[in-house]
Amino acid sequence: MKKAILIPLIVGGALLTSTVAFFVTGVIYSANTAKLVTNEYVVDNFSKLNVETTTANIEFRVSEEETSKVICMENSKIPHLVKVEDETLTIKPDDKRNWFDKAFSFTPYETNIIIYTSSTNFLASNFKASTGNIAVPKDFVFTSLNVETSTGDSSLKCRVLDEYNVTASTGKVNVETIAKNLNVVTSTGNITVSATLDNLNISASTGSVTLNNTLVGKNLKIKTSTGDVTLNDSDASSIDIETSTGYVKGTLLTYKLFDVKTSTGKVNIPPSILGGNPCNIKTSTGDINITIKE
Repeated sequence: MKKAILIPLIVGGALLTSTVAFFVTGVIYSANTAKLVTNEYVVDNFSKLNVETTTANIEFRVSEEETSKVICMENSKIPHLVKVEDETLTIKPDDKRNWFDKAFSFTPYETNIIIYTSSTNFLASNFKASTGNIAVPKDFVFTSLNVETSTGDSSLKCRVLDEYNVTASTGKVNVETIAKNLNVVTSTGNITVSATLDNLNISASTGSVTLNNTLVGKNLKIKTSTGDVTLNDSDASSIDIETSTGYVKGTLLTYKLFDVKTSTGKVNIPPSILGGNPCNIKTSTGDINITIKE
C-alpha cells in the first residue's frame, strides 16, 4: 500500500522538477540570446503617425535638424518595422522569434522608440503600447489622436484640435492639453487632467480622477466605481459625476444649481442659486464635499 502511494509521488515530483528546470532553462536562454540593438531610420513626407509596440516606451522629441528620424533601442529578436506609406509613418513590431523564444520570452532591459520630427503639426494619429510608457510633449499638435496602453503610463501634453481618446488598463494617465473633446477610460489606472476643453468624458473603475485647473465649456461627465474624484479649481457649464464608494471633493469656480444624491455618504455643498449651471453628483457610500473658490 505504501509503495502504491510512494511511486506516484516520486513520478509526480520528478515531472514537476523537470518542468521547472525546463522553464528556467528557457527563460535563461531567452535572456542570454536576446540582444539590445539600436537601429536608426531617416523618415520624411508624413503627416500622420501610426505607432504600435509591446514593451518599448514611445517618446516624441522635436528634431534639431531639418530631417526626421526614428531611433529604436530594441530586442534584436523583436525589431520594429519603420516605413512611410500614404503620408503615414508606421512603426510596428516585426517579431522574428521562433516558438521556443515566444514561449519563454524575457527581455532583461528597457527598450525605447524615440521619434524626432522636424514638424510638430500632424493629422489624425494613433499610438498603442502594452507595458511601455508613452510621452508626448506640449510642442506637438494633432487634428485627432487615439492613445492606448495596458500597464504603461501615458504623459500627454500635446494639443489636439478635435477628438482625443485615451485608454488604459492599470497604467496612469496624465493629460495636459487644449482640445475639443477628450475621452479617457481606465480600469485601475489613475487619471489626472489639466485642460481647456469643450467636452470631457472620464470613466474609471477603481482608478482615481483628479482635475487641476480644468475648464470645460460644455459637458463634464465622470463615472467611477470605487475611484475617488477630486476637482481642483475646475469648472464646466454642465457637471455630472457618479461614483459608488468613491468620494467627490473639490473647489469649483462658480455657483451651481446642485442636485446631489447619496445613500450613506456625508454631504457638504454650497447653496444652489436659481438659474445656475447644473451640477449633478451621485454616490452610494462616498462623501461629497464641494466648495466655491472665492
